[in-house]
Amino acid sequence: MCLSTVYRAGEAISPDSVLAEYVTGIEVDEPAGIVRLVDIAGEQTEFAGRLRSVDLIKNQAFLELESAD
Repeated sequence: MCLSTVYRAGEAISPDSVLAEYVTGIEVDEPAGIVRLVDIAGEQTEFAGRLRSVDLIKNQAFLELESAD
């Protein structure tokens, strides 16, 4: 089973840039601009933004979050 860590795009990989760990699924609602992450326990977390990239070898994904301006 592959579990991924999801980070904020454009930031150095660090504990502060982690958005979610042990992610088993990523769903993208493009028209709404929502990215939904599902973890190993089935918990869902939603972020307003876009999926920027996924590295299946390193088990990493990067989200570009919408600013809260």
